[in-house]
Amino acid sequence: MRSKAIIVAACVLFAAPAVEAQVGPQIPTSPVTASAEVQTRLAALVQAYRQGPTRDSVSIRVKNDRGQTSQSTVQVSVDPGSPTRLRMELGRLVVTATGPIVHATIKSDEARYCEFTLPDGSLKSGLEKLFPKLALPQLVLADRGVASDNLADLGLDPRGVSDVRWRSSRLERGTGRIMLEGDISGGTIKLGIDRVTNRLRTAELTLDDGPVRAIDVSCRAMDAGEPQGWAVDVTGRTKVDALSDLKGDGEVIRVGHALPKTLIFFTTGGSRWEEQSDQFNSVLILTRFNVKPMRDADPEARDAAFRDARRLVLPSVRLRDQLLVGSDGIYSVRCAPLIDEADMTVGMAALLFRVFDSEDNVAVPDRRNETVLLAESSGDFDPVLAGGLASAVVVDKERVVRAIVTLDDPNAAEKRVRAVLEEIGKK
Repeated sequence: MRSKAIIVAACVLFAAPAVEAQVGPQIPTSPVTASAEVQTRLAALVQAYRQGPTRDSVSIRVKNDRGQTSQSTVQVSVDPGSPTRLRMELGRLVVTATGPIVHATIKSDEARYCEFTLPDGSLKSGLEKLFPKLALPQLVLADRGVASDNLADLGLDPRGVSDVRWRSSRLERGTGRIMLEGDISGGTIKLGIDRVTNRLRTAELTLDDGPVRAIDVSCRAMDAGEPQGWAVDVTGRTKVDALSDLKGDGEVIRVGHALPKTLIFFTTGGSRWEEQSDQFNSVLILTRFNVKPMRDADPEARDAAFRDARRLVLPSVRLRDQLLVGSDGIYSVRCAPLIDEADMTVGMAALLFRVFDSEDNVAVPDRRNETVLLAESSGDFDPVLAGGLASAVVVDKERVVRAIVTLDDPNAAEKRVRAVLEEIGKK
């Protein structure tokens, strides 16, 4: 059985590392008066999240003191009404709250649930007593219990509450966003606000020292739906005491087991795709992919992101093209980039098609080998990737996984995959 630490690490990758007492010069804890322009912008930002239910897809990137970065995406929905309602989707983990009652479930485990009671205090501080620290400003912005005239803590600083000395409010050319910039003890903070909706688009925190040096948050507004439908129905489920008692084994890709039916694939045209049982064995080349840089408003930045993306996925593309040789009528080979389901738009699919499909593959279109998109939230892919960016999953005609091959060395990976295909082809 998995420990709580392992489940949380798999589901809450964006959680900022724990930090000891705050270091460096302290900013006075009394509120610092900002300019009238900044105060107006902050008031509009708060109002945008407290006037009704909201849902954001939030991408969080954390950089540590060794220059290493980790990234995760979470969907957070908050209804500031009475009672307050919450829904967070953190990979496989779903956290919902109605008033003080919190339920935690795993998407593929329909038999169990955890139940907690939020302690008194703000929504964000209460959740952080139950789960790891959450770099989600929405939990503060939408909380009517937090004074709107002094947003001393937006929940970004891993060291705790930080009073902000706001320096400026300006319109950023190119994006059209309102940018607020300020100073905190031992660092800086910057917010990007949509000029039309007044919703948060970006948040950046930089720190001079400590284990965390930067937190970069990117938000995209989504349809909130009906808050009454956010909660997971736990009727008939067994209540367990710990997250470690929730089971999500059905979402794990394991050798000798059928490919999980919970995996959510999309074609580049936007329709749902399923790995159907047919006369072919198949190879799915899973590649973890960050689409955020490709959404940059600056054309030069997008070009640079596109070049970097082509470089990063080159091992996957090369393996796919090498395996296509001799595959006709025997097996299929597809690249499957792992991305947030909220990013599976037609426009993004078109960009990914350009990134993953080589000229040779485009010249001879074949539906058996087309690129498909795989929702990151539909499974636990860390064991499959084994710390790397890509792995090849070999599946037989009965949809049973026969091998998982990492792409540390594409040439060695090709030999291993071909050996497995040859072995299962004899049966």
